[in-house]
Amino acid sequence: MSRFDLFHTEKNKALSYCRRVMLWPEQWKAFTYAKQLNWKAIKANSQSAKTLPESTGVYVFIIQPGIASLECAGIVSYVGETEGQTLRKRCSSYFHQSEYDVRPHIGEMMHLWKEHLQLFYVETDAADAVALENKLLSAFLPPFNRKFPGTFNKLAKSIYST
Repeated sequence: MSRFDLFHTEKNKALSYCRRVMLWPEQWKAFTYAKQLNWKAIKANSQSAKTLPESTGVYVFIIQPGIASLECAGIVSYVGETEGQTLRKRCSSYFHQSEYDVRPHIGEMMHLWKEHLQLFYVETDAADAVALENKLLSAFLPPFNRKFPGTFNKLAKSIYST
């Protein structure tokens, strides 16, 4: 393989991992939530998902490289709420091919970063879950979400669709 071919092969591989991410400090500062949040984390895989609680809540997929002892380094890639299901049932669905057929962007996230995905979750009642999810979506504007609250929906779609 020539240097030219090697360069283009590596470039194409690198491009498959390129994603737009919005980092908007004003939105982070605007985040408020009246209740204390007791987040827990598991490795994002089907085995770990079986250990999730049988209660409602909010979950966040975070891509964490896990290098150089920088456990705090990560990118919020997706935020969701249980939609009346339990955390165990809702989050387990992310590890089935049928989910990827319906929502290919989820399959892409799970495939590209499967070794680096952490699943953070917090237990809340169903009403609080919807409110917290909307606040987190507005604060982080995660690249793999497709619906955002209020005016952020059009903004995020215009940025992430390019």
